[in-house]
Amino acid sequence: MKHCTNCGTQLKTGQTRCDICGVETTERQKQRVCLSCGTPAAEHARTCMMCGNPIDELPAQALGFGSSWLGVLVGLAIIGGLVYGVLQQFRPGESAAIAPTATGVQVFIPPTETPTPTGTITPRPTATFTPTPTPTPAPLYHKIRTGETLEFIANKYSITIDDLTAANDITRDTILRVGQDLLIPNKYRASTETDPDVAVRGGPVVTYTVQSGDTLSGIAFNFDTSQSAIEIANPGLDLDLLSVGQVLLIPLRPPTATPTPTVTPTPTFTPRPPYLTPQLLLPVDGALIEGENSSVLLSWTTGGLLDDDTFYVVYLTDEGGNLQTFFTHDTSVRLPETLRPQTLTRFNWYVVVMKKIAIGDDGIFYGEALSDRSAERSFQWR
Repeated sequence: MKHCTNCGTQLKTGQTRCDICGVETTERQKQRVCLSCGTPAAEHARTCMMCGNPIDELPAQALGFGSSWLGVLVGLAIIGGLVYGVLQQFRPGESAAIAPTATGVQVFIPPTETPTPTGTITPRPTATFTPTPTPTPAPLYHKIRTGETLEFIANKYSITIDDLTAANDITRDTILRVGQDLLIPNKYRASTETDPDVAVRGGPVVTYTVQSGDTLSGIAFNFDTSQSAIEIANPGLDLDLLSVGQVLLIPLRPPTATPTPTVTPTPTFTPRPPYLTPQLLLPVDGALIEGENSSVLLSWTTGGLLDDDTFYVVYLTDEGGNLQTFFTHDTSVRLPETLRPQTLTRFNWYVVVMKKIAIGDDGIFYGEALSDRSAERSFQWR
C-alpha cells in the first residue's frame, strides 16, 4: 500500500497525483511523456498515440531558430537601420574616428557637422555725415537816446566810429536824432559770439545793487566784465537809465585753468592801488559845448565803494593854466555856471580817487591818491 509523501493519504495503485494535496506521486515522476505534446506514454511505446511523433525526439521546428523566424527578421531590420544611419552620417570628404573601447571593440564615431548659414548677408550701409549749416546772425540795431554820441555808441559796442558811420552811410558830422536806429556792424556780432565776457552761460553770476552815480560802463569795469554781458544777463531792462537800489545780475568771467607754474626767482611785488582807475565817459574828448543854456556834466566810471573820507577828485585846468578841483562821492559833477567863459575856451580834466587830507585856502583839494589817475580829456566851452 502506497501513501502520499506530502500528506500521508493512502493512494490507489497507479495513482499519479494525491487527491488531497495535489502533489505528484512517484508513479507520476516515473511516467514517460511525449516530448512533442506532453501526453503520457507507456514505458515501451515509441510513437505518441496523440500526435504521432516519436516520444523521445523533439520536432524539427524546435531546433535552432526554427520557431523564431519573426525574431530573426526583426533583428535583421534593426541591424540594417543602424548601418544605414552610419552611412548617412559618413559622407565623402569627411573623416570619422574609430575609438577603441575597454573590451577592444572599435566603435564608429561620426564627424561633427558644421552648420551652414542660410540667407543672404546684406552689408550695413555707412551713414553719411551732413554738417549743420551755420546760421547767419540777425542784424543788430541801437536806438539812440538823449545825450548819446557816435563815440559813445562806438565805445559801447567796442567798434570804431568809422565802422559805425560806414555801416549806416553817415559821417561824423551827421546830427543824430533821439529814437533813430543805427546798424551795428556784423563784426561786433561775431566778436560777441566768441568773447568770453558775453559767454554768461556756465560762468559765475553775482548780484549788484545800483548806487548813486553808477553807470553801466562803470559797473562792467569794476567787475572786469563787459556791458554786453550785463545786458544779456538782464533782458528786458533799460540799462541806460539805472536807478538807485536797482538789482542787476553781473556775469563774471569763467575761471580758466592755470598751468603749473615753473619755479622762478621770487618776483618783486608791486602793490595795486586799493581803487580802480576811473574811466572818463562824458563829455567825449574834443567836444564843443556852447549856447546860452549849455552846461557841462563831467562823468566817469566808479572805482568801487568809497569810505567817508575818500572822494573822486576832478582836476580842471583852462588854457591859462588856472587849476580848480571838485570832489564828490558820485561818479559825475556838473560845472557851475560861474566857470562858463565869455569866449570859446579849451579845458583839460582828469579824475583820481583820493583820501582827504586838507582843503587849501585857494579851494584846492589835497589828499593821498588811492587809484591811478584817469586818462586826460579836453572840451571847448563858451
